[in-house]
Amino acid sequence: MGVEVMLYLIFEKLSPFVPIFIICPLLSIMVALLCHWFRIKVMFGVCIALLLTLLFIANKISTLKANLDAWVLYGVIYALITYGVFKAVKLKTLPKKELQNSEHFAAPFRPGQ
Repeated sequence: MGVEVMLYLIFEKLSPFVPIFIICPLLSIMVALLCHWFRIKVMFGVCIALLLTLLFIANKISTLKANLDAWVLYGVIYALITYGVFKAVKLKTLPKKELQNSEHFAAPFRPGQ
């Protein structure tokens, strides 16, 4: 018997879809917001988001080996959510002058100009 740290032990009657579609995306959004508010680099938050899935599948080393593909798949999805929220919040909080000069809002190219 090893030390079991899965969150399913805390929430015994939890549906498997709740952590995948609700808890982990909310945690990845919170990680992005915390990285923005505390001015931490986004790659630190992305690394944390990659590890969020391990909260639910890291029971034993055999369980982790069996679910390695799910960890990578969902970890990348949560990392993309974290990165997208971080960039959206950063873009939303730019000053107006900096926002107008941003390449994201550059005028479209018109032939003949």
